[in-house]
Amino acid sequence: MFSIFKKKQAPKFYSRIKHTAFIDMLNSIPDMPAEQKPLCESIVGDLLHAYAIDLGDSFTFVTPDILNEHDLSEDDMRDQAMVNSMMALQNITTRKNGGVYELSAGDNSVACAILFPELWDQIEQEIGGIPLVSFPHRDVVFYTRADDMNGIEEMKQAIASVDFSDTHALSSLLYQPSPEGWTVIDA
Repeated sequence: MFSIFKKKQAPKFYSRIKHTAFIDMLNSIPDMPAEQKPLCESIVGDLLHAYAIDLGDSFTFVTPDILNEHDLSEDDMRDQAMVNSMMALQNITTRKNGGVYELSAGDNSVACAILFPELWDQIEQEIGGIPLVSFPHRDVVFYTRADDMNGIEEMKQAIASVDFSDTHALSSLLYQPSPEGWTVIDA
């Protein structure tokens, strides 16, 4: 039997990195039901992994209601978001200025580089040492060798030039990848 109604197409999910202030703002909305709050997971320090749907000219954050509407699990969403984020980072480029490297990529997604330990293993091999990393904005990732004191000072200066009042600003903290995950570094 054929149905004249088309099944609603599942949305395409993407990862987005957010600052913990995003959750604070959501929690300040009175009487907002939990089913309508965006799904977020803590990564490290003040960074969160959120999930979004591409609407064409904008994104909306994924909520439990959206997953229920499409009969999808959080695991389905997470898996698809990781695949789509990896595809967005395929065109990642690196630029070096003094002792500081800067990653850039399209789709306002370069901060999603934090989600891929293999990338940081590769970067460690390329720079010949453990990286010290900053995610100050969704479009900006800085890193330098953790043992390069001049590079660290240059990176701190670059971070200080970021407008943290910008909607898409992230973290002023410094992070270091390890096999166990990310840690906040006081350098």
